[in-house]
Formats: sequence, C-alpha cells, structure tokens
Amino acid sequence: MLSQKEPVLTDMMLRYPFVHHSRRFFDSIPIEESFSSREVVRQAEMRLMSALGRANYEPHVTELVEFSSFFVSAFVASQESLLAGRFAKREAERSRGLFEREDARDKAIVIRECFGIGIQYGGDSRYGYSAGVEEYLALVSKYELAKAQRWKLVRQALSAGRVYFTDNVVNDLFGDSAESDIGWSEELEESAVSKAACRAQVESPDIRPRPQNEDRAELQLHRRASEASDRGRET
Repeated sequence: MLSQKEPVLTDMMLRYPFVHHSRRFFDSIPIEESFSSREVVRQAEMRLMSALGRANYEPHVTELVEFSSFFVSAFVASQESLLAGRFAKREAERSRGLFEREDARDKAIVIRECFGIGIQYGGDSRYGYSAGVEEYLALVSKYELAKAQRWKLVRQALSAGRVYFTDNVVNDLFGDSAESDIGWSEELEESAVSKAACRAQVESPDIRPRPQNEDRAELQLHRRASEASDRGRET
C-alpha cells in the first residue's frame, strides 16, 4: 500500500507511461507488485508479443498492472535490439493513437509533459500550434529526429523565431519523439530497481530470429517470475 506522501498514478502516466515523472512512481512500487507479480509479467508478455505482431494487445483492467507492465516489458525488450526496436515502435503507435484523440488544447499540455517542448495552441487555424525555434531544435537534437529529413528546421514553417505545425504534424512529432524516447534503454536503467533485482525475477526472453525469416522471432518469458511470486505467497 502506497503512503499518501508517495507519488500517485495519474491518468497522464497511465496513458503515456514514458512521461518523465512516471519513472519516479514506478520506483516507488514494491517489486512484489511489479517484476515478481504474475499478473504484471503476463501483461508484459502480451505487450511484447504484440510488438512482434503475434498477439492483439488488450489493456489490463487493473491500472497498476497495466502501468507496471510497460516498464517490465521495456526492461526485457532492452536486452535484445530487435525486440527493443519493435517494442518502441508499437508502444509509440499506441500512444500516438491516444494523443490524436486528445482535445486540441490538451495536446500542447501532453507533449510538453512528455518531452519538455513548450508548444502553444493558437486556435483553429491550419497552423494551430507553434514552438520557439530553440525549443524545437532542442527536442530534435535530444531525440535525434533530424536523421529524418522531414524534421530538419529548413523543412518547417517558420515565422518570427517560431516553428508552426498543423495538427497532423504535431501528431507525427509526438509519435516520433515517443518512439525515440521509449527506445532509449538508458532511461530505464535510471530506475531505482537494479538490473540484478530484475533478473532475479524476470529472465530475459529467448529471442533468436530464424535465419530464413526474421519475422518468426521466438519470444519466451521464463516462468521463474511466476514461481517466485508463488514462493513469496507461501512464505
């Protein structure tokens, strides 16, 4: 049971678990309710299978399980580059879909909370969003978005020191930033839950793409996590 002084799981963190302050909340969750929870491990397995295109993902009815499964999945995915890339892409697509349905004014708040760029909403015009050039360049540099031609500054709508975006471009900017952010395994390693403790509960999946067909990559979450949970209940 979390005390009132500890961080609280918010709707923002549940919808966009990569938002910066969500990691502090995850750090406060006992390992029995994250890496050694049978429900969390099962949900994490579904997330990873979805990333490989081998299952349809359904959010868990319990918010804490749903939230924790993101971090467990991210940790496991970070152990293998193929899965890490597919996991980041799939989770970014899911988050982008949620972002697209946000109210126009709320989009500016969400993208600022998630990535730190101060985008302003200016009304129902074609270029309804804008950000300062320096803020935009900081975001592009942080997530290495300029590797794609479309995010280079010269390709943007510029006026009076600001970059202007249409609604569709803001959606794309959010999605690409999310994919890059989720793909940074270094961010997960900042968690207070050490890798040693994680490995004691969840063994990295056996992901070995077959020579003839990379898409037939095998994924198996070890049963040790569930067994550890059972032993914990018996003691």
